Amino acid sequence: MIAYLDQNNSKWRKNKKDVQVYFPWKNDTTNAGLKKLKREIGKKVYPLISSGKDLSLAMKLAFPNTLEGMELQKAFDLHIKEGEPITLKGDVIQELKFSDWWEVWFGGLDLKHTELHIGEISQQQAVLISFKIIPNKGKTISLPNLEFRTIRVGTELIKFSNEHTSCPLLINLTLRREETGTNANQTFRFRHVGGDPHEILNFTDFVSAIEIGGKLRLEFHDMKQSYTTDFPPGTVSGLDLKFYDLVRKLCLVQDKTGHFFRIPDQGFSSKDAQAILELYEIVEKGKLNYKSTSMTLELTAEGLKMFLDTHKQGLPIHLKMTTPESYVELFGEEIQTGPMIRETTGFIEMNIPDIEMAMNSLDFKETLVLKLVNVNGSETFSNWLPKE
Repeated sequence: MIAYLDQNNSKWRKNKKDVQVYFPWKNDTTNAGLKKLKREIGKKVYPLISSGKDLSLAMKLAFPNTLEGMELQKAFDLHIKEGEPITLKGDVIQELKFSDWWEVWFGGLDLKHTELHIGEISQQQAVLISFKIIPNKGKTISLPNLEFRTIRVGTELIKFSNEHTSCPLLINLTLRREETGTNANQTFRFRHVGGDPHEILNFTDFVSAIEIGGKLRLEFHDMKQSYTTDFPPGTVSGLDLKFYDLVRKLCLVQDKTGHFFRIPDQGFSSKDAQAILELYEIVEKGKLNYKSTSMTLELTAEGLKMFLDTHKQGLPIHLKMTTPESYVELFGEEIQTGPMIRETTGFIEMNIPDIEMAMNSLDFKETLVLKLVNVNGSETFSNWLPKE
């Protein structure tokens, strides 16, 4: 109605006289029509009329002795016991009684055409749970004070999840009450592997221990209760041993260099992996060795003359370079590794006639790129050599 007036006479609000308002026939002013109007207004102002009030519901149900009625009865029992969602409708709903303030605006429902959907019973309050596993081989691994929420609650089942957190390990924990006691079921899955290397290492240690099997202890801090169970081996998907090894090495590099790293959420690229292996060798041994690789040299005509005689004799080219500063690039950052001495031997790939032809065509400032193959060598980092 208001929209019609705004469209046809935008100045109607300034009219001091009467305003004609047209009601569609379907929006009559009978009791049913007025109730419908009141509900529509209530929806618009719901935040105002519900502020500071609790909403309660009392219902009376009757399940008919029919196939559909028995199925609904089973579904309702499952909702009570395990918190499963359920939709009730038709003759099953005998009576619905909401809080008085709600009834004033929305009461008088036609129960025969009403559907009542009851979702999972959950709680937003944080629950702190610690996990400890004593593997069949190795030391105890702990994940202390992880934050969970109860995402489903029933009289015989409660389910916890840490999905709302940024924890790299997604954990779903289900506790079910049975005649023989409480039965626990847990699922573990890495949803990302990013973060502090030591934190990720702790999670990978935990998953590795679970794969071995052992005894698992759950400690519910808020409820001051604990639960211990045998954990059979092979109950989680296989751990990437290469990734596990790289995380361990990166932890050692971080501790020795004092450089804070953050593993990307998607893990390591092949370039990252190679850089971690190089840094690990440097900080542990002070030396990098490489063999059967290749490299390029950019030489002037004078430089070519220096190597040509050696090349003619079929001997390898020997190079030695000393630099006061060096670095390894990892995750887009330059990790300083200090003074370095590089010694390299390799063979020139280009044949002698082609080199001599190139030398004759070069002027004083021009250079020629040569490729060395079968390259073996080492890089020594004096700051990281083990102390004798």
